[in-house]
Amino acid sequence: MTGLGGFGPVDAHVHVASDDVARFPRHPTGVASDWWKRGGYEVEAVLGTLTGAGVTQMVAVQAAGAYDDDNCYVLEVAEEYPESVRAVVVVDPDAPGAGAAVTDLAARPGVTGVRYMAVRPGSNWVGTERADEAFQSAARTGLTVVLTVFPAQIPALRPVLDRFPEVPTVLDHCAF
Repeated sequence: MTGLGGFGPVDAHVHVASDDVARFPRHPTGVASDWWKRGGYEVEAVLGTLTGAGVTQMVAVQAAGAYDDDNCYVLEVAEEYPESVRAVVVVDPDAPGAGAAVTDLAARPGVTGVRYMAVRPGSNWVGTERADEAFQSAARTGLTVVLTVFPAQIPALRPVLDRFPEVPTVLDHCAF
């Protein structure tokens, strides 16, 4: 991922969720626990916790369980805290216009990666031409790909990974 700059410790995978549901409405997907319902995951609180532990920077990974692919909060967080936060956004490779969405999001301040999720019910992009299109979009924009997949899906991704060795790729949550 594009570095944050500076030389502080970085938490490479943090989920944030705003308590302001009027500005940032929730769109739960049911693919994760509802940790965000407890509150207290606003960026200021998370940065405070990290700072208290000596961590000065973080990569805010879109909380798809809370927001689906509505990246508004993670985009605002990256823009508001440019010295300490970078964002990984979510784009659904199965959605029409996914490539254009990646291009648009990559142009936003602080966006350094794109999270492609294959763990949602009905997701079927793994092993198809949409996987190639997703990686082409990442290659074109210089974004790191963060794959949210199950272990059984990894073999079907090997060919696309081999075709796009220039795209830095991270396995999200160790494939559960």
